[in-house]
Amino acid sequence: MALLKSFAVIFTFIIISCCSGQKTAGEDSSNQTSNDITMNTQKLMEAGFKQASIIASEEQSDCPFIMKMAGNDSDLLDPINLDEKYKQDGEKIWVKFKSLRMQNRCDKARPVQIEEIQKRAE
Repeated sequence: MALLKSFAVIFTFIIISCCSGQKTAGEDSSNQTSNDITMNTQKLMEAGFKQASIIASEEQSDCPFIMKMAGNDSDLLDPINLDEKYKQDGEKIWVKFKSLRMQNRCDKARPVQIEEIQKRAE
């Protein structure tokens, strides 16, 4: 009888340990995902990428698509070589660009040439 009670206690302890281990694994995977995003963000920034959003406009004096730089609402850029797949209002991107010495195509933004671009997961 004592052997049966000991077996029941050990069995219960093993079951509880396994269940609590699964919860921890799930929490670790969500933390891992946020850590991966943070590490990826740091790598992109170190590589010279900047965060931006695409803004579409239908006004006559505006560029059809401009990039608004994250953290600086007054820095608006006119990407002269924006790929069609990024021409969506509100699209969040990572971008590397260089400023151009040419006449502005629109009133709000200065012209830039995109060197590299990719969608942002955030």
